[in-house]
Amino acid sequence: MRSWLVVCLATALPGCAQLAGIDKTSAADPSDRLTIQRTAVGATVVTTPLDLTALSSTYLVPDATGPGGFARVPGDIETAGTWVADVPGGEPQMLFTLPDVPAPFLRLFDLGRDVTASYTVLEHQNPVAPPMNATISANVALPAPLAGGEVIEFAVVGAWVQRTFTPAELPVAPATQLTATFPYATVASVASSGMLTAISPDDIVMVLEYIAGVLTAASDTPGVAQEATTTVTGTLVAVPADQKIAVPVDPTAIAARLSAGRPAVGVPTINWAMTAAPGGAGGTAAGPTLASGTLTAVDTMIASNYGNPFATTRSWPSTFQVSARATRTYTPPSQGLPVTLDATLYEVTEPIGGLSATLPAPLPIVISIANTTILTDGLDLVVDPMVPVAIALTLDQPTATLYQIQLLELVPNVGATALVFAERLSATSRTPTFSVPPELFQPGHIYTLRAIALQGGYPNLADGDVATHSLPGAAGAFDSGVFTVVAP
Repeated sequence: MRSWLVVCLATALPGCAQLAGIDKTSAADPSDRLTIQRTAVGATVVTTPLDLTALSSTYLVPDATGPGGFARVPGDIETAGTWVADVPGGEPQMLFTLPDVPAPFLRLFDLGRDVTASYTVLEHQNPVAPPMNATISANVALPAPLAGGEVIEFAVVGAWVQRTFTPAELPVAPATQLTATFPYATVASVASSGMLTAISPDDIVMVLEYIAGVLTAASDTPGVAQEATTTVTGTLVAVPADQKIAVPVDPTAIAARLSAGRPAVGVPTINWAMTAAPGGAGGTAAGPTLASGTLTAVDTMIASNYGNPFATTRSWPSTFQVSARATRTYTPPSQGLPVTLDATLYEVTEPIGGLSATLPAPLPIVISIANTTILTDGLDLVVDPMVPVAIALTLDQPTATLYQIQLLELVPNVGATALVFAERLSATSRTPTFSVPPELFQPGHIYTLRAIALQGGYPNLADGDVATHSLPGAAGAFDSGVFTVVAP
């Protein structure tokens, strides 16, 4: 999908539900609080307290006599968006659920006694399903006859959908009027939920023209309440490429860093993009792409011209991203289906005061789980159900700002042609060590553990505030060896 690049700084990989934040209360207050605000990124950004009524929180304190090695204190809803509990002893961890889709999974914070978090999603407020069998009728004027090589996209910011017009739908020169009707069900959703939602009056509906990955013309109009047939009209206006990207890059050094992880991965693919991002100020880079490209191993410079018509009309800042991804494939004998595992370095910044493609975040290169170093795929991992599971990350560079792990169970996809990830836990800590409830590791189940190091992106961390996200930021992530849990 050329017209979107969807990346969320705080979770880095995968997906776009952001979650982080610390806000210390008075030392005289003995209560432990977890406050969650919901941030909806559409054409504008709207923040409200998250409804906690269908969710849960539990505070974990190390206790050898407790289940799984923890004493567990349930949190109560204090005010809108806030759980509270009185937990004796040292600083507890916070285990809780959020309205994640398609299936909720557990979240774990090891960040202190009082935490404020931001749960950020790509969607407009109050999304609803589109009308049954809805269609879109596009009738837009192009700035000039098509000469060949143009790609024209339909996109909606807010509903977060995109579709490329087929060659048969495009006008033939010398015509300059694009007239096409298509089922709304043929658009692709990049919303956080993955669900197809209706266009709303709060959205921005766009038609975008690209040549060689660069935005050359665009129209953007306010959304409407979608009906069975919704007509999109407008005139594409040429986008002057009046700004320039010139960023040194070293693909060899990037590949060398990724190759240090174990298990070993292949040769990386390095992509870059400049987007116009409604949530860019908060570290969310999703939005219409202004220019993009893929590097070869011999490239030493990211160079392109681009324009951002939305900076003035919509106040969407330009954001520049570079990502390097290397993969490996493994087939567990018990499943007979392959799974693709990742190593990734990522950086996002605003084009203010110069750009960077240094990918500065540390990369986790060795992952230890339950006192076992996971250097290869196919290991059996013994997990004692009576004690917490210790997890430690070894990095290729000095310390990061924050650390995350994601426990991913490998399950067959719908067609039973490959294994895919089902997230069971996402944990965040100030240190590269974690202590996780053992019941999350089920005997006989197959997992990988994605380790993530976040660098920057939290300007008020020294004051205990990680709910505030900003650019620049970077992340490094690595999937551990695939392992099967066995009982002691």
